[in-house]
Amino acid sequence: MIFEHLDYKEALRFKIKCLQKKKKDLTLKKLANQLGVQSTYFSKFFNSENTHLNDDHLFLLTRILELDTVETDFIILLKAYAQAQSIERKDYLRAKIEKIQKDSPTAVPQAQTPMDKFESEMSYLLDPLCLLVNLGLFIEDYRQFPFRLCEKLNISNQKFEGILRTLASNDLITLDDEFRIKEVRTNRIHYGKDHPLMRVHQSLMKSKINSDLLRIDESDKHSILISFTADDNSFQRIKEAHNRFMKEAELIAKDAKNQGVYQISFDLFRWL
Repeated sequence: MIFEHLDYKEALRFKIKCLQKKKKDLTLKKLANQLGVQSTYFSKFFNSENTHLNDDHLFLLTRILELDTVETDFIILLKAYAQAQSIERKDYLRAKIEKIQKDSPTAVPQAQTPMDKFESEMSYLLDPLCLLVNLGLFIEDYRQFPFRLCEKLNISNQKFEGILRTLASNDLITLDDEFRIKEVRTNRIHYGKDHPLMRVHQSLMKSKINSDLLRIDESDKHSILISFTADDNSFQRIKEAHNRFMKEAELIAKDAKNQGVYQISFDLFRWL
């Protein structure tokens, strides 16, 4: 629903996806042509926090996407919120947004379809920060003051709010009417290798891990890479030893206090 969003670009992206179910030939390139802007700029608009459509182009886009007057006004309000610099004005706009969301007849929760569920999982799995925020919220200090994670993870408030919505859509947290965290669910999400996006998720996580490892102090990490020769029997024995270690690590973590977020990464495979 349009009124569920705080990010106007996400709201527009949602509406485009809805229309694409009815109009199979609808593409971002066609929308850009209708707006009279370059397709590369239109793509950048959706993927860059600092790129915005001007008011006339935004209004025209709401017409093309068949938004009604109330929805159009809401999108324009969201854009104003996204660009506001004054904290006082931002708080004022946020209050107006939340009132519209609360009063909207479309704000009634609806049953999630299998496609909705997959899209929620996709949003989670394709953004490594979702996992880190999810785990971070189990730590008391961050659960009480969640926006402190923005500085720790080097992300904007707007990006963080989008992550919270993704976590909520996956039933990992619950949010109240004022967008505050009511509950962090203990069923920590895990997808097996049979999930179509699991390997993509792992690849994205590894890229994030590799980049962050460079800036982490040596005293705060234990990073080892070993290449060796062996045989098939040894390969199987090492896998079994690793599984035993992971079970032991799981028991240690289960009894530990939630004071930090840690990472274990392990790859065992055959080069030649």
